[in-house]
Amino acid sequence: MNKILLHFDIRCEKSYVKNRAARATTVTLVIAFWPFDNNTLDLYGAYDGTLIGNGSYTTSFLGYGAALNFVQSSSQFVSIASSQLLLNSRSFTIEAWIYLRGSAVTDYGIFGQCPSTSANLCFDFMTRSNRLYCAIYNNSVQGGSTLTLNTWYHVACVYDASTQTQSVWLNGVVDGSSSASAYQDTSGTTTIGAIYNSSSTVCLNGYIDQVRYETIAKTASEILDDATLYVYYSFDSSSLIDNGPNGINGTSFGNLMFTAGRVNEAAQFSAGAYISYTYTPFYFLGILNHPFSISLWAKPMGSYRASTLVFVDKGASWCMHFLVMTSTGLLSANLWNGGNVGVNGPILPLNSWTHIGYTYSTTNGIQLYINSTLYATSGSITFSASGVPMYMHVKDIYLRETDEGKQKIYNKPISIAENLLQNINTLVDVETKRKKLFNDCYDILSSFLNFYYLQTIDPPDKKFLLDYTKEFDNCISRNISLCRY
Repeated sequence: MNKILLHFDIRCEKSYVKNRAARATTVTLVIAFWPFDNNTLDLYGAYDGTLIGNGSYTTSFLGYGAALNFVQSSSQFVSIASSQLLLNSRSFTIEAWIYLRGSAVTDYGIFGQCPSTSANLCFDFMTRSNRLYCAIYNNSVQGGSTLTLNTWYHVACVYDASTQTQSVWLNGVVDGSSSASAYQDTSGTTTIGAIYNSSSTVCLNGYIDQVRYETIAKTASEILDDATLYVYYSFDSSSLIDNGPNGINGTSFGNLMFTAGRVNEAAQFSAGAYISYTYTPFYFLGILNHPFSISLWAKPMGSYRASTLVFVDKGASWCMHFLVMTSTGLLSANLWNGGNVGVNGPILPLNSWTHIGYTYSTTNGIQLYINSTLYATSGSITFSASGVPMYMHVKDIYLRETDEGKQKIYNKPISIAENLLQNINTLVDVETKRKKLFNDCYDILSSFLNFYYLQTIDPPDKKFLLDYTKEFDNCISRNISLCRY
């Protein structure tokens, strides 16, 4: 496996890392990032904040770390000292993840700097009447989409000094734009989770996480990646570091090796080896009918054997194989909607790289792409997700990407043309007792079950299975019926 990408979006643009590398060669950036992992420090150390009003922390949607929890009536927000973070006479992009609670029909502050309510001297980024709103006094833009309460959103406000335009973005898509003169002040205090409005501080009611500030007007593809690229593993430098925006690093189990790939390095899986996590980072995969995309490059080596490429579970009561290969090399993409729904792909060629793209949306159902061409589709179907954040495991096969097709996971489906560029639903992990079941028994069980998910597993002949492997007896004793395969 060379690169893995997971997006939770239907769209997929250019590579996250590639964009950042190209940008870094031409622009000197000022960057600040507040992850709010039980503190208000800037990751880069230049713009540390102070928590005002005793705001509390809650679990981040990423499954690890924390997010800030603000109660508007208690005037809770983060303050950054005046004259530090400069927005004046320059392009900038401000991004955050927010989760609104309460009525939200009033103003909820997200990010602001407003020493004076005068022309070009007050900057506000907020929600107003459940829609995004960004203003450089007296020029404002309001988004067209209505935000739903108790839902995580990626939001952004972009000011482009070269064109004198400002825009608001919701989940990676532009939601409104207008012309605006540049912000001019150099002395204002910066607030996160609050804005200055009509001689008062207007705070957020809800959660805020992963706040970013950069002195560029980010492109549409960069914002889309920030909003929807969930994980991206390049496997370069023999590493399971997540090269996407969320820092969801993988952990290897078993004999995982790294080798030369199609571009730089790839991960090579022997029997029992896989990549997983010690927590449940895949929040969006647990949401009913939530779209996602998976892309990867696969290279079966030597001879075929029954293999799982991507496996997802939440523990003992819910699991599924998104992408599998049979013992004859046949690729299958699957989904759960109360019963198994699947589409078959081609037989993967041995000792050769094949690009695989898997997207899901309620409109199009499963769409399976092979080498950027739509190969099979299920038609419109629902996704009966687990309702909770998920584990993911990647195992059993060589996977890799090109420089524009890293292995990634996105949080919405993608189009045919976009599929070549990225996407992969790299999700798979099993709690301790079921990890052993998966590793020891899956290859055997899959040959009998023909890669269809059953509501229970009741092997027809235990002795017959024991003829194939002694370890299967251990699986039986661990109660195989816990999992749908």
